[in-house]
Amino acid sequence: MVALSGMNTCIHYLGNPPNSSLLKNGENGRKTTLNERIIMHRTRPLFVKHRTKSITMNTIAKNGNRHKLRSGIYMENSNLDNNRLSLLKNLEDETKIITQSPDWNEKMPLIEIKNLHAIEVEGGKEILKGINLTVHLGEIHAIMGRNGSGKSTLAKVIAGHPYYKVTDGTMKFKGQDLNTLAVNVRSLCGIFLAFQYPIELPMVKNNEFLRAALNSHRRQKNEPELSASEFDLLMIEEIKKVGLSSEFLDRPVNYGFSGGEKKRNEILQMLILKPSFCILDETDSGLDVDSFKLTSNVIANFSNENNSFLIVTHYKKLLELLKPNFIHIMHQGKIIESGDYSLVDKIESRGYSQFVKD
Repeated sequence: MVALSGMNTCIHYLGNPPNSSLLKNGENGRKTTLNERIIMHRTRPLFVKHRTKSITMNTIAKNGNRHKLRSGIYMENSNLDNNRLSLLKNLEDETKIITQSPDWNEKMPLIEIKNLHAIEVEGGKEILKGINLTVHLGEIHAIMGRNGSGKSTLAKVIAGHPYYKVTDGTMKFKGQDLNTLAVNVRSLCGIFLAFQYPIELPMVKNNEFLRAALNSHRRQKNEPELSASEFDLLMIEEIKKVGLSSEFLDRPVNYGFSGGEKKRNEILQMLILKPSFCILDETDSGLDVDSFKLTSNVIANFSNENNSFLIVTHYKKLLELLKPNFIHIMHQGKIIESGDYSLVDKIESRGYSQFVKD
């Protein structure tokens, strides 16, 4: 569903990432801004929403039918299913977004999930079969389990991935019903998802992408937007923390990056946006020894009483450093065991079979 850290940047995929290039020229050959760049890929469009102004038809001209949405955004292909089109139509003006319930306070659960069931939109296969999970500010929770147990699906459902549909149960974040919030709204509320497989945006520069994302969040907080020069000054120190050189800011997002560089670019977004709920989907996988150590230390230093983590992982090393408050074991779409860090040692010694009751 979503580009880079998905809703974190208000760049959304409704389907698999397209292979086609971003369109760079608008009306009369005018170069488009980041706000105006839109990819169309048959039934799988990517669109960029950052306080979008009117967009010329030439900017997105391709064969096929077009749908005009609010804020002058156009999309093509009349075969978009209702769920995907509804997601686009329901995107709110960022100035009107409510990021938490007026009754919520920091002593209450940050996120509270009860009896959550979710299916794949295409095919209707049920993946999540009654998830219960409560996370408070300052807590670190780890999700472990065999491949195919539903760990990544849970992460994506929380983020609002349109490939999945909630069929039962509730998800509340800062007191609000997550099921009613669009993907970009979830981001502005403080939810961040670092993907297991970060995607590439060949025609969008990393610095443009990151600054647009940050300014989207700053507008929501009634903070002044950062100019390009102000943002560059901020990035001098931030990019050093993840072990990337400044040249990565001038390169297209994740394009030509190694697997480890993509993962570190995800963590860079986290540092910039400062979310209150960080979901890391196997961020520790595919990293060499040095990259793992650096990334783990960055995550550990970022963790504090004002944010929480939900970490999906197969490995003990990251958990040894972060020392999560709770470990949860998933199997066949359910959390079958929860406990403290001692569960990790039990898994290491005897595997998951000891917890599975077939």
